Amino acid sequence: PRRRWLHGQHLARGFVSATISPGGVGKSTLVFADHVALAVGERLLWDTPVEKTKSWAINLEDSSDELLRRLYATAKSFAAEWDDVREMVAVNSGHDQRIIVADTDRNGNVMATVDAESMLKEIERHGFGYVSIDPFVRSHYADENSNKEIDGVMAIFTEIASQTGCAIELVHHTRKSQQGTGGATAGNAETARGA
Repeated sequence: PRRRWLHGQHLARGFVSATISPGGVGKSTLVFADHVALAVGERLLWDTPVEKTKSWAINLEDSSDELLRRLYATAKSFAAEWDDVREMVAVNSGHDQRIIVADTDRNGNVMATVDAESMLKEIERHGFGYVSIDPFVRSHYADENSNKEIDGVMAIFTEIASQTGCAIELVHHTRKSQQGTGGATAGNAETARGA
């Protein structure tokens, strides 16, 4: 069977994808544009949604008021009807409730938390086709520099995506570059922060 692309060839149902770039360049803004595009089922930037779907924006840095301001501004910028967008896009702030999908035991084994199970149930209950987690680093208690632990966290997100048929996008920062090294290069996943 073919992949179930949801938005361009970046978001696919049942898969986890990532948006990785330095801080302050618009990752969160791009994610909100994806949410609005999927809410109205129209091309807003360069990708075309394959279907119109409900989505869930989980932002673990900003307040609910700030997230709603950003969502409203995005809808307004693209002349999308606010009522349509609010009906299709759920927004959760880490200020109101942190969502931690993984923790480690004293031996360094990664375990899914009750939040992971709750996330899976909420995706199924509301029929979300797309969920964004921004930033990835705040969604778990694993050591971000441990390949083994980050692989365990990714396995949890992959299981949620696979079981629900939802596209999950993790928003992540690049590591800080040393002075004079030129920094991150577009398309180079090796510049991602941590493991």
